[in-house]
Formats: sequence, structure tokens, C-alpha cells
Amino acid sequence: MVQYFDSIKQRILDNVPDVQTVELWNNQITAAEVGEQIGIVTPAVYLGFNGDVEYTGRNETGEQLATFQLRVYIVIQNLVDNTNNDGATDWRILTFKQLIYKALNNFTPTNGKSELIRVSEEMDEDHGGLNTWIQNYSGSLIDSDNKPETTELTIEACFTADLKIDNDIIRTGVIDGGS
Repeated sequence: MVQYFDSIKQRILDNVPDVQTVELWNNQITAAEVGEQIGIVTPAVYLGFNGDVEYTGRNETGEQLATFQLRVYIVIQNLVDNTNNDGATDWRILTFKQLIYKALNNFTPTNGKSELIRVSEEMDEDHGGLNTWIQNYSGSLIDSDNKPETTELTIEACFTADLKIDNDIIRTGVIDGGS
């Protein structure tokens, strides 16, 4: 899964050069709001899962197919100061989320079994000076990181046999006493 996320991170950095941070999601925004010593350098993109990662049985090499929804949190700093009630609005999140969409939609990450396809998105409205948008993509990958260890087993066998045939016809191949 590491290579999968690394390739998504690199895809975002290559296609949206303004992005300053790409990390795994760990509720960084809420942590920053409650005063934890966490720095959010924006624009930022955080990656996680929307729900469970579902695994199917192993293939012949011991790998499993994992299917999931990749959750992408897009965060930028709100640059508008509305203390003057001048009606100004910062629309950059709408433009920025489209750039992320263009970078990820139809992209097949390393170890990916399918392309990423956007299935939904939503605005997260609870973060004051940070504008946050969440996109969900369907995805799947071949999980070879958790392949079971296999051990080669060699068995040496020695057999001895004593062939005993008590039937004259089978033993000699002669029928009815002929020659």
C-alpha cells in the first residue's frame, strides 16, 4: 500500500505544483483548531479511506485484491477577511478541487488494479479560516505487502518393492498351457 500512496502523492505534486503538503489523513484540521502543536501548510491534501477496505481471497501468488473508496481532503487557507462585511468571497477552493480532480481521476496508481474514479464530493464547512473540500474515489489495488511467507519443502522418499505374482497366466503370458 505504501507504493500506492506514494504514487498518488507524486501525481498530485507533479500536476498541482501549488500543493505544499500531501500526507495521510489523521484529522489534522480538528487537531490544529483545538490548539495541538500541528502545523498545516496549505494548500494541503490529505489521503485516507471512506469506510472499510474490503479484501477478497488470495490469488495463486498469495496476493489479495483490496477495494475501497479513497478519501481526499483538500485544504486551503481562506484569504478573505469578512470583518468589513464587504461581501468578498474566496472561491479558490472550487478551482483548487478541480485541479486535484483532474490529477487523480482516471489515474492508476502503482499496484493499482483499477483507475481512480471520482464517486462523490462534499464541502466541509466547520473549519473557520480553512476551506476544506472532500472527494471520494473508487479504487482497488493488489496488496502484495501482506502476502504470506512461503517455505519451500523438499521431501525425499525411498521405496522398495518385491513383486509377487501368483497367477501363472499373468506371470508367463501363456494361456492354456501353450508354448
